[in-house]
Amino acid sequence: MSALFVGVDISGNSLRVAVLDAEKKPTRVVALNAASFADEEELAGLLAKTFTEDFPRPRRVVAAVPARQGFFRRLEFPFGDARKISSALAFELGNHLAIEPLECLIDFQPPKAAAEGRYLVAAAAVPQKYLENFLAPFEQAAAPLNTLDLAPFAFAAGLDEGLSNSLLACVNHEEVTVALVEEGQVVDYALQPLNSEPTDEELLCFIHSHSRFYQNRRGSEELPLCIIGSRAGAALATALEAQGHRVVTEPHGKLDGPTPEKEFLPAVLLALGATAKNRSSFNFRQGPLALKNDWSALKKQFIFSGVLAALALVALIATLVLNYIGKAGTLESLDKQIQAIYREALPKTKNDDNPLPRMKSHLIALEKKGAIFRIGRLPSPLEILKEISERLKDIADLDLRSYSYDPDNVRLEGTTTSFEAVNRMSSSLKESDFFREIEIAEAKMSLDGKHVNFRLRLTLKGGLTEP
Repeated sequence: MSALFVGVDISGNSLRVAVLDAEKKPTRVVALNAASFADEEELAGLLAKTFTEDFPRPRRVVAAVPARQGFFRRLEFPFGDARKISSALAFELGNHLAIEPLECLIDFQPPKAAAEGRYLVAAAAVPQKYLENFLAPFEQAAAPLNTLDLAPFAFAAGLDEGLSNSLLACVNHEEVTVALVEEGQVVDYALQPLNSEPTDEELLCFIHSHSRFYQNRRGSEELPLCIIGSRAGAALATALEAQGHRVVTEPHGKLDGPTPEKEFLPAVLLALGATAKNRSSFNFRQGPLALKNDWSALKKQFIFSGVLAALALVALIATLVLNYIGKAGTLESLDKQIQAIYREALPKTKNDDNPLPRMKSHLIALEKKGAIFRIGRLPSPLEILKEISERLKDIADLDLRSYSYDPDNVRLEGTTTSFEAVNRMSSSLKESDFFREIEIAEAKMSLDGKHVNFRLRLTLKGGLTEP
């Protein structure tokens, strides 16, 4: 499976993409791309190039809609069951916001237990029409956008662990937000839409005042202030430090590869949030806006894989059955052959049940009888004959007519094709550890001139007459 996670940040007419490889730790920055577009069609072209040519198979792609396009409330419920909350959420949210719930897509984070059996639920709503317009370029480009979150919640999931309690300011050309992050989640935020180009003094005043507000409300140690976005320049960070803030300019923790500029930090945090195993935020890629293309492709692959698996299973079963039938037939045939050999070898035996154990017992008895032929340290006649057979097996047209054994000598008589064959027999037998001396007693051509009659005498080592 791919280990690439992609964050897509769309702000104004600018597209910024961060591609991270999370296969190994620390996470590696693969690419940081930025481009401008004039209209939806041009944006779709940029997305198509990103997800068809550059990075065609990412594991997860995350984007976020601007905070000014959404509505957020923290609600209380007397129950914590997710299904019950989902059923009552639209009605409850409609009582707190001047919106028509049916015209919005609503999502919520897992409920948290509060006092007196109550449960706190962070809920957000975004008009469905806006979401459809936002997703149109992705659909046109067939871009696999898995998660569509809401700023600034989407950015908090990618913060470094040491910034789980912090302040997060995101400044771009559309809006500026200051969020209070507790235990890795945004619990509250302030928003100022930017319909015109604000001055640095105005941005500084907004961020400073709301940061102090959240700091005082929390009433604990000084919280670090993370600054991200296309307008979060060095001058703004320096001015905030002069106001007494502990500014963090790299809120993403350790990364391999190039250090992201401020303008890429939103996309980087989106991608880092996608790598988190227990990511808890919003996702409006659901219901009528679910990732249909991706699921349909997977569905076709699952169906095709299922058919192949079924066919493979049928073929496997058929092969096993045929193998079993074949082996059963072979076993039956071998059993009949064993019984036939048993009856031929032991014709007087009436009981032919379990022929193998019976043949083994007879073989042991015969071996005991064969041991009688062994004389002192000398090998038995059968062992000598076996040795001679092994030594002379390569001699062509050898006809051994007489084999005579006594405790001192072994005499062989027979015919072969040539005198050279007789010499080879003598040389081969001399290499045996059983014989001390090989003597060619006789070797003469037959009357028809086609064979050589020979007689060999083999003196055994350790014979009775040997000192």
